[in-house]
Amino acid sequence: MTLTLRAAMAFTGQELPPIEVSGGDSLRQLRVKVAEACGVAPHLVNLLRESWPLKEQGIVGEELDDGCMVQVALAVPGKEIITASQDGSARVWNADTGHCMFHLTPPSTSGAVHSVLLSRCGKVAVTGSADGSIRSWCLEDGSSKLLEGHSRAVAQMRLSPDGSKLLSASDDSTVRCWHLQDGRCLLALEHPDAFERGVRSVAFAPDGRCFVAAGANGVVVQYSTETGEILASLHGHSAAVHTVVFAAEGRRILSASDDRTARIWHTAPGRPCMILGDPGDGSGPAFAAAFSPEGEQALVAHFARCARLYCASSGYCLPSSQPYKGAWSGLIPASWGLKSLGNKFS
Repeated sequence: MTLTLRAAMAFTGQELPPIEVSGGDSLRQLRVKVAEACGVAPHLVNLLRESWPLKEQGIVGEELDDGCMVQVALAVPGKEIITASQDGSARVWNADTGHCMFHLTPPSTSGAVHSVLLSRCGKVAVTGSADGSIRSWCLEDGSSKLLEGHSRAVAQMRLSPDGSKLLSASDDSTVRCWHLQDGRCLLALEHPDAFERGVRSVAFAPDGRCFVAAGANGVVVQYSTETGEILASLHGHSAAVHTVVFAAEGRRILSASDDRTARIWHTAPGRPCMILGDPGDGSGPAFAAAFSPEGEQALVAHFARCARLYCASSGYCLPSSQPYKGAWSGLIPASWGLKSLGNKFS
């Protein structure tokens, strides 16, 4: 059965040429045809009927009638948000409209989705699940690629600056570096002293030539991206490290730990680290941290529902009357416990 659908832009009312589609086609296939008519990439197209989003997994003949009107809302590149859920799925949202653009559902055996990210171009999403599986999703056609290797939950993932490589940290006590396009595992790294009880956080340097990984044992390890060689092991934290990030210039590393402190480390050998925070001040474990874009300040979030802003050169805690008013990279505090979500490009 062939249906002829009318289509119009949701915000301007401008009508598009009629679209012919089979009643047995999926709404994803309809999205592709509408994208061709609009001259845009399919992942930027949102389909609505009577202002309500159409289900991504629906069938045209079940959701639409012959001759009905479909509204088309185009997303602006860079305005997408991705979320992970305990229900075993991930969703990509349009930040301007609040509409769910994509509902990504790994196999039910994968368990909860623990980590997600979007590529800079917005065309690729990656999900990491409780069973250790990682999937790379092409948002243009809905296809996915399985990256197999981890045997336990994926705690965190990060993309390289050029978007070609993926880092993953896992409860199986390994760090893996993947080639995102073909899914090859380039490095599988273990460190018994640092990662015996799992890896919590990873981060690429801004130039992509090295990366750091932090484990439940409190050690931060710096690796060569090309060879996997250990460049430095940073000891100082007495409990698990939950977050590790580079400053924009690539010469400093910021870590946040269950020992109630954050530390700023220098990649140049021989320079002492700077300790941020007082373990006895009642603020609780440090769960998330981020440098300001210019690297002059560091924001540290604690489980006691507070965040502290520090001068990154002196370690002085800035008064609450002087909040930082810029955009923060790598940290979005949540109201409960101020848990780090990370930015979508990290």
